Amino acid sequence: MAQALPPRPSLEHLKNQAKQLLRAALSSDSLALQRLQAVGIDTSRRLRLADAQYAIANEYGYVRWSDLKQAVDDIIFSQQAQHEQIEALIQHALNDRLVRADRLQQRYPELGQANIFVAAAVGNRDAVEQFIRQRPQAVNEPGGPLNGPPLVYACASHYAKSDSSREQEMRAIVGYLLAHGADPNSSWHNAQYNCQLSALYGACGINDNASIAELLLKAGATPNDNESLYHSVEHHSAACTELLLRYDAKISGTNAVHHALACDNIRALSLFLDHGVDINERIHAQQSMTLLQWAIECGQSREVLEMLIARGADLRATSRDGVSAFRRAIHHGHRAAVELLTEHGVAESLSQHEELIAACMAGETPRAKQILDSKLPLGGDLLTSGHGLLTAAAWRGQLAAVRTMLEIGFDIASTDQRRATALHAAAWQGHADVVELLLEHDPPLDGHDSEFDCTPLEWALHGSKHCHRTWPANAPRDRDSSYVAITRALVRAGSPPPIARITEMTEGGVREVLADAELVSELDD
Repeated sequence: MAQALPPRPSLEHLKNQAKQLLRAALSSDSLALQRLQAVGIDTSRRLRLADAQYAIANEYGYVRWSDLKQAVDDIIFSQQAQHEQIEALIQHALNDRLVRADRLQQRYPELGQANIFVAAAVGNRDAVEQFIRQRPQAVNEPGGPLNGPPLVYACASHYAKSDSSREQEMRAIVGYLLAHGADPNSSWHNAQYNCQLSALYGACGINDNASIAELLLKAGATPNDNESLYHSVEHHSAACTELLLRYDAKISGTNAVHHALACDNIRALSLFLDHGVDINERIHAQQSMTLLQWAIECGQSREVLEMLIARGADLRATSRDGVSAFRRAIHHGHRAAVELLTEHGVAESLSQHEELIAACMAGETPRAKQILDSKLPLGGDLLTSGHGLLTAAAWRGQLAAVRTMLEIGFDIASTDQRRATALHAAAWQGHADVVELLLEHDPPLDGHDSEFDCTPLEWALHGSKHCHRTWPANAPRDRDSSYVAITRALVRAGSPPPIARITEMTEGGVREVLADAELVSELDD
């Protein structure tokens, strides 16, 4: 007979039960093994935390751990004060936990109409309209967990995604609020980044909803809020980018064009070029590259480079650090760019150091060794400091280049301008093969970069959720498996435990790896 949950169950207690069961089973405790076998687990294979959680769930009468957790969450939720329940529902809507939000609304339908902020966040149009009829001034009054007006909840909620089943209701709420005096430039303060985020950013940057964005723009929202245009290029539809440009969004100085290249959003890039962007403007913060140089840095195709050249890219311009497009192509092993620039007559003679770099980036180990052996003491500063070359090659997943550099003596601990190592870069980008190679050379696992103050493992976990690297058509499976492999390899290598802020965003197989290593205490629902 299944055990009954206590009146006030503790999820932490259940998690600890699962951990204790797993430890006992791994120690060949016969009773623990019997408990696992009783629920059909093959104890002859490698046991994982998921097995122990499955067994605990079955002992309490639930098919899966997620079912047990949901039951506990429901009991705990039912015992919370209503204001806590309302805030939890809003947070689910804002953080793309819509399955949980839907479940709570089905069980507690009154929550979705408890106040105007939750009603706006979950798409309860009737409730929003009723609140405004009762108190017209509520349309611009701040409140709720964002301490913002109702409009920001409607625009930032993931129910407002263009493909959401509630998109029509969310659009109607936005239209109603605007028609009744809502400030189209309503915003909320993001404490993590210490900045103001607008309702328009919610529509464009978070939800890629051009229909809602146009309602805001027609009502007078400024397209120049320092966030919307930049983040719109992260959605490959480019619908919001096109809309913002139609409403005269400022391109110059925003870094949005460079971001479009980094996100491989060529449609957005074309839109920017059609709107007269200064193609030779140096924006990118690190080295003030032109678009052509940044396209080479991002490994863009010959076709993209040709498009930039046709639009007037200065082939001889140098970046702030004095590097030309041709030399950048050499430094990054971009053969197509080298060939194209040579065809345009801007090839340059190379120094001995650059000959070595070219050999490294081409993955030509014998040639690189020959240059080192025959031409001056090239080692020294180049091999020890690396000048960010090893990190750059790892960022682009250039396995052969990374292998060559390691074989000729590049320092595995060398960093780029952000103090990011090659391991940081490969982990963020999801290059599992490069991570595996780097780990063979005893890289520092506890190094912190200067921009985010995070370890390579933390970069991998953040990248698994937010990296905008373009993956082939057979992603997201390959993407997920790559980050799972990287996370597992870094954990096994002895990486320091990641900080909670990073682990909280993990999901799927990556979270399962962390759970097995007891770096998080529960799996996904």
